[in-house]
Amino acid sequence: MKAIIKKSTIKGSIAAPQSKSYAIRLLLLSLLTDISIENLVISEDVLDALNAISVFNVSFNNNRFYRPPILKLYRDYIYFKGSATVLRMFIPIVAVIGGQITIDGSESLRKRPLNAIINALSEKGIKFSSNRLPITIEGKVKDPYIDIYGG
Repeated sequence: MKAIIKKSTIKGSIAAPQSKSYAIRLLLLSLLTDISIENLVISEDVLDALNAISVFNVSFNNNRFYRPPILKLYRDYIYFKGSATVLRMFIPIVAVIGGQITIDGSESLRKRPLNAIINALSEKGIKFSSNRLPITIEGKVKDPYIDIYGG
């Protein structure tokens, strides 16, 4: 499958059902556009997502997200409690925004190989210290096209 994604402006609002999966995606979407979330259901995975966006100095208050004018890494270390979804989404976000960060996580996350993401991003100039957590990521993707093997 080949998908072409072009830059666009995202506008509007949606009423999403309570879902940890949706909440994680909406939290990470807050890095790209202004959103608000009402009645955010907190779980360990949602806390991992809130932790992930805080690395970019994004804060959440009164259902609104506040981003700095320029997204960049404001910390060089992050620990994930157990959300593989947040981990796998966070790595490409870091690669696109650029910088250097060490990522660590729970024992269950440390057992998960990250080969598909690493292989795809290594070809675009991103450096990785290993293929499992803890891992240090460094660099910034310049090419807007990235191939990821879907197995």
